[in-house]
Amino acid sequence: MNWRNQATHREETKVVKTALRSAGLPVARVGHGTGTAWGWLDIELARSPQAHIVITPDKERMERVAAQARYGNDYFMPCINDCLACTTEREARQKAILIAQEVTGRSGEYDGEITVSHVSGS
Repeated sequence: MNWRNQATHREETKVVKTALRSAGLPVARVGHGTGTAWGWLDIELARSPQAHIVITPDKERMERVAAQARYGNDYFMPCINDCLACTTEREARQKAILIAQEVTGRSGEYDGEITVSHVSGS
């Protein structure tokens, strides 16, 4: 494909995973989207081991905490957004995007169609 350095998704996945691990990032999974998002590179990093901090027990945050307890970590954001865990995850996400862009040659809108998320576990 002319918009990336590798010929196949498999090659691209392997190169990105190796580069992210070499940079010390906690890689949980690297893959590609499906359906209309087939060309998107999906990177999942392990969630920061630091605890997120909830400062004010306002209604919206409490609802998010309840949703997380009910539905799992997909609803995880009951935080003040500048705690150590959020800062660590934000920096890791930005670093992962830059590394992936460098090794794949992706660029353009939506960070070169690269998504980075954090998941619980490995």
